[in-house]
Amino acid sequence: MSAACQQVGDKIAAAGSGGPGPRILTFGEALFTFKSSVSIPVPGGGDTASLCLRAIGGSELNVAVALARLGHDVEWTSVLPTGPLGDEVLVAARRAGVGVSMVPRRDGEIGTLHVVAGSKAPFYQRSHSVSVPSPPVAGALCGIFGRSG
Repeated sequence: MSAACQQVGDKIAAAGSGGPGPRILTFGEALFTFKSSVSIPVPGGGDTASLCLRAIGGSELNVAVALARLGHDVEWTSVLPTGPLGDEVLVAARRAGVGVSMVPRRDGEIGTLHVVAGSKAPFYQRSHSVSVPSPPVAGALCGIFGRSG
């Protein structure tokens, strides 16, 4: 097990044993969500440009934020890409009161979710996300629960 995996595993084990750690831990992928909001006509006619709203989310991160807002001590873990996109997620989580000390970083991409007007379901693009699968954290979890990673 790598040093990063061991560190995450130690923190998760401490949290689960009543030791010094968060009372609530969520684990899951962060996503950037994009939603078209307003179409703007392009001069000359024919085409339009869309304004797009972008948000940081992901079910488990959203739950962590909600719990933090309710006053709980909560930590979220995942794997994030190195670079500015991963940095944005960490900053947003910290601002929301969510601990991120168990989030390893590696080169790669972050998943996206696109909400397209007129579609019945959102479109996910996550096959190249560093969180899917997330070997460092999955390995640490497997180590804690006595399974090989």
